[in-house]
Amino acid sequence: MPCRAVCLILISAQASWAALAWNQADSTPSPTGRSAIGQVGGFVYVFGGGPNGTEAWAYNCSTSHWVPSTPHPLGARWNWTGTLAQGRLYVLGGSDSLNPKSDVYAFLPGSGGNGTWIRRASLPRPLALLGAASLGDSIIITAGGVTSLGFATAQCFRYRIAQDRWDTLPPLPQARISGGLVAQGGKLYLLGGLDSTSLAFTSTIFQYDPATGQWQTRRTLRAPMAFNHQSIASDGHLIYLVGGGAGVSLWPGSYLVQAWNPANDSLKWETSLPETVGVQSTCHVAYGGTSFLLTTGGFRDSVYTNKTFRAPLPVGVEGERGRGAEGPRGRGITARPNPFSRFTTIPGFEDKRFALYDISGRKVGFWRGDRIALGLASGIYFVKPEGLEARPLRIVKLK
Repeated sequence: MPCRAVCLILISAQASWAALAWNQADSTPSPTGRSAIGQVGGFVYVFGGGPNGTEAWAYNCSTSHWVPSTPHPLGARWNWTGTLAQGRLYVLGGSDSLNPKSDVYAFLPGSGGNGTWIRRASLPRPLALLGAASLGDSIIITAGGVTSLGFATAQCFRYRIAQDRWDTLPPLPQARISGGLVAQGGKLYLLGGLDSTSLAFTSTIFQYDPATGQWQTRRTLRAPMAFNHQSIASDGHLIYLVGGGAGVSLWPGSYLVQAWNPANDSLKWETSLPETVGVQSTCHVAYGGTSFLLTTGGFRDSVYTNKTFRAPLPVGVEGERGRGAEGPRGRGITARPNPFSRFTTIPGFEDKRFALYDISGRKVGFWRGDRIALGLASGIYFVKPEGLEARPLRIVKLK
């Protein structure tokens, strides 16, 4: 990748709305950064990156400690992206010490933080620093990245999980490297990334609507950012852009946190991270009735870090964060993913029993929280925990 001077002006984060409280959590046993991350069930998995590119750790949400996981089979790998679909963590592309790769693997969790790696159809071309997100529970979308020739791309690809097949989508309005891609409310959003010409951080948010099959420019961030392809998270109400940057003089790391609500287009500062690093890995975690952001690893001054920080999120509150239905223990519930194509899950309540109603109010049956609406036809349904008075949660099953 060509080296050009970049000047990042850090805007003072004087938050008028700062609800996060970052606390240092259990550190990974060895440093990470430029790693893929994702939650499946009771564990948050981190793969690749760090000094050797072979890290494999699982954060046990019950004990709040890291344990070893099953190493990925690719050797050293950095700058790839992970996304969750059908109870598996898919890791895509990335690079060895020199070149972008096209490999795609699915990690199927087993017990104790370990699991099995399954090779899937390769990306249509080698890509690193790509955005990736699951749309529903049957499709994975990639956006942008850097190619094997070291150039930025605007190309976007769609992976159909059932067919194990890739096809091409309309490109981004502009090529981007290391933008953060996230799904929320049935749409995809790409936040920030490096500009293809100047290689400067950008502040544009692009939106992809599956109904039209087109990208459009939605708005701009409060501060430009890049290298947040694995440091972006959604709790179903807000999209969090956590830190970013590469942690080097050309592309400094960042402690800034921005929170955006696409529903009402409010974009505000959140509480900054305790430390400034780059290429950290962040995800939203929902487990056991709790909801929090977890960010780990990163790079600064030629050194990777093993520090982990955690910030609790309010569950089922009113206002800009949206409102959740009351859960089995009086807490908010959400469905992930939603919309979906096969089934959805109620994070934190996977073993609970829920009643489903169709749009006319007719009860259609009961489902466990880890297989909501499995076997049902497409349509709009409402979920309620069995035997409790609670406001129904709306879910949408796609064809």
